[in-house]
Amino acid sequence: MRKEWIIRLLKTLTKEEYEQVLRNAKSQGFKVDGFKDVTKVPVARLAAILNNNNKNMKLHLKMLVSIANAIIAQCEFVLEKGEENKQVVLRDKIARSALHKGTDKDVSIDKMLDELEQAKEQQAEQAVTKEQSAVKEETKEEAKTENRQLKRILESNEPQKKLEELKQQMLELTETAEKLKAKNKKLDEKIILLNMDNEDKDKTIKRLEKELNHAKVCEEREEELISLQKEFDELKSEQASLLERMKEKDSELSLVKDQLELYQEENSRKVLMFTKKKLAADHFPGYRIQIAISFGMGHRIPFEDYDEIWVITRDFAYATLQEIKRAAKKEADKDVYTFYSHKVIKTV
Repeated sequence: MRKEWIIRLLKTLTKEEYEQVLRNAKSQGFKVDGFKDVTKVPVARLAAILNNNNKNMKLHLKMLVSIANAIIAQCEFVLEKGEENKQVVLRDKIARSALHKGTDKDVSIDKMLDELEQAKEQQAEQAVTKEQSAVKEETKEEAKTENRQLKRILESNEPQKKLEELKQQMLELTETAEKLKAKNKKLDEKIILLNMDNEDKDKTIKRLEKELNHAKVCEEREEELISLQKEFDELKSEQASLLERMKEKDSELSLVKDQLELYQEENSRKVLMFTKKKLAADHFPGYRIQIAISFGMGHRIPFEDYDEIWVITRDFAYATLQEIKRAAKKEADKDVYTFYSHKVIKTV
């Protein structure tokens, strides 16, 4: 086993795979100076630790197994979805070869890692080339459109015609503006006279309003009080009616909830889910979920009591996943459904 393999494999991990490796290392007591939480250690720091630690082969072996299992689990998830490509196949082959699970003993891991890096570079180059081609085509099409528009304008002599039309419009607008100025001057003089007359009328109106308001204030207050009392009585009656209707709706809602709970209890499928994440009981509507956070350790699990067996693969090592599948098939003839994360599970 060469530590260079481990470091190169480490640098090919996705963010999710790297987090899984650190969680496994933390569970086995792995510690790094300056980090209270091992799961926060950057890739470069972990690579430097492995590169400088030449004597602790046990650490290298644990990291190799953890990295390889994380890659294999992710590749299996991608391949199950039918998204096979050269990089996925290469990563799966490299990880299995590193664990001595490959069929060809002469396979060179270094060579396969070189092929993986070349495949990534080719993919990046193809993406850049495709984007550049699209930009060139778009620019070429825009230039053609602009040339056609310019040619059509020059051939039709439209600029000269528009210039003559604008000159005529400017002349007409100038004449109209002069007429409006003269008319506005007359209007301003008339407005001044009207304002003077309005001031006198406003003074008279204010005096009369003051006299009338004093006489009507008592009558208006009495009418307002009667109106408010009537509105209060109507609101009180409406409130009593609404409270009665709310009681009836609460009773109906309680009955519907009881019927719904009974229906779900009788018709929902019972599922055993292996995961280390705490989930609410109603997280998957239509299913009764029983959570198991571990497997083995001398405890027998009654697979026959459940309709389906689910496993969140990111929470367990590859070996543990295989043990669960064998036990479910042997003891209850049950197939195991695997999901990389609970977020990808779709329920009806």
